[in-house]
Amino acid sequence: MNKIFDNIGRLILGLIVLAELFSIFTFYILGFNNVAVLIIALLALMLTLYRLDYGVLLLLVELFIGSKGYLFYFESAGVQISVRILLWLIVMTVWLVFFFSKWIRIKKFPWPGIQKSPFLGAFG
Repeated sequence: MNKIFDNIGRLILGLIVLAELFSIFTFYILGFNNVAVLIIALLALMLTLYRLDYGVLLLLVELFIGSKGYLFYFESAGVQISVRILLWLIVMTVWLVFFFSKWIRIKKFPWPGIQKSPFLGAFG
């Protein structure tokens, strides 16, 4: 039980509480929600570029604390885009860029086992 509340656990718990308080703040100040989503997206992009694991962890934390993904959302012209969708888009885009850059750099498919997949023949 003490492992949960070590320094990293306290930091994560503090960030979750801060996100919830930030969400309440965006609820009462109109228009600030869009700014908050852009800040969160930029921080997520920096974290994911630093280490892909951190981006996935951020996505899992948002999945854990977010209610239907709309704890924070970007709204424009009546269309709402949740921060969960933006985080997923950021993590997948960074992963694809890393994947294709490695593929181009080594000039060989990075996952040789997937080429033997029976599903690849059905769709290829």
